[in-house]
Order: sequence, then C-alpha cells, then structure tokens
Amino acid sequence: WARLLDYYAKFVAMAENAEVRIATHAFYYPDRLVQDSNHLMRILKAIPSDYNGVTLCGGLHIPGDNVSRSVEMFKGKIFFAHARDVKCSHFTSERDTVEVPLGEGDVNVPLIIDALKRVGYEGVICPEHLGPPKLQGEDQLGEAVKYLKRLMS
Repeated sequence: WARLLDYYAKFVAMAENAEVRIATHAFYYPDRLVQDSNHLMRILKAIPSDYNGVTLCGGLHIPGDNVSRSVEMFKGKIFFAHARDVKCSHFTSERDTVEVPLGEGDVNVPLIIDALKRVGYEGVICPEHLGPPKLQGEDQLGEAVKYLKRLMS
C-alpha cells in the first residue's frame, strides 16, 4: 500500500497539472491490491484531489460490495461508470464468476442506475463484459444500451 499510495501521490499531481481526472477501477479478487469499495476509498482519502476518483462498476458485487451503497459512498467522485452483471461466488476467483447480459445476473442494475441518478451522476455509463452471445450475430452491446436507456428514462 505504501508504494501504491506513493505512486498515486505522484500520479494525481500530474493529473492535477494536466487537468485530467483519474477514475480508478477495482480488480475484485483476493490476489489483487485494490479489490473493493473500501480499498478505492482508501486511495481517495489518502490522496484527496478533485482529480482523483473512481470507475463505478457492477463488478464490485464480486467481492461482496453493495454496489448501490458504493454509489452513495463515492458521490461526487465517480468519474466513469461500467454497467456489468455477473453470477458469482463472492470473492473467490475469476473462474467462479460468470459474465451475463445486463439484468440476468446477481447485480441489481436498476438499483445502481437509480443510485447514480440520485447522486447526480451525468457521465458515461459503458456496458462491458456482457457474457457469451446466446445467438450467432447477436448485438449484445445494442441490447445492453437499450436496457440501460429504459432504466435511465
């Protein structure tokens, strides 16, 4: 952690100088340093800056985070958002996580979108990790965007 925070102090100083916001993404698994919302918050508190923020991702469900609560936790510090759904055995390994289309897994995507609206998030929400196609030629990204648009209206 000391080395990571030392790096972030330098990285955030460069970001401030360039007026570029950093949106750190967690990696969810026990063998990674930044695994969950608490670890992301540790970075934000250690290196406070208007340019130091997070990528909010439904994958935070994997280590057991309540993602809609994480939205509240990171209010004002969410610089990018991923829409992701999974079926998983919490905090085990990547092999125990199955990527699925939005709305078909364990992540409460509608609740997360509502939470993002409540905190005033107006940035990009990018669908990702949509699982294997069910049908050849299926437009998974198009379906994910339609799903998100319905939730956001």
